[in-house]
Amino acid sequence: MKKLLYLIVVLALAMALAACAGTDDGPTLVDSNEPAVTEEPVEEEPASIEIFNVGDTVEIGNYRVTINGTRTDTGTDEWNSPDEGNEFFFIDMTFENISDEEQSLWSGVIRVFDADGRQLDESWSADAQGRIDGTLPPGRSLTGEYAVEIPEGATGLELQFEAGEFGGNAVIFSLD
Repeated sequence: MKKLLYLIVVLALAMALAACAGTDDGPTLVDSNEPAVTEEPVEEEPASIEIFNVGDTVEIGNYRVTINGTRTDTGTDEWNSPDEGNEFFFIDMTFENISDEEQSLWSGVIRVFDADGRQLDESWSADAQGRIDGTLPPGRSLTGEYAVEIPEGATGLELQFEAGEFGGNAVIFSLD
């Protein structure tokens, strides 16, 4: 009897894990103002990475993501200013829940990289317009800004959004 109970529990866990595993094939461009840029593959990588642009709308995982625009700011006072020689860089984004279930969204799944591939930390002292944190019911959207501190005039910035709970399903936007 114990072996049968054990077998039933193992089968139930296996079915639960199989149900959680999605069949997501990665990001899908929904709307674009410009053609997507494709990087040439490195010899170690068999496939190229598709890079999307500001203004593009991309479906990935349970979300439809749009980078609405970017802006810079030098701050307003001693408590809300970047280090000397730097500026705040704001990325205005919209996330829409395209699933049938409530989704939790937090800024920790967003990463910004400079032209040298260094990850930039989110700036909590910047005066962002709306936060990228919250719970989204099915069909609802959230718009807000994500801010980082960059050297004045920096270019070559890219944003990466991780759509899966454990990573592995990401979309990349060029912010130039």
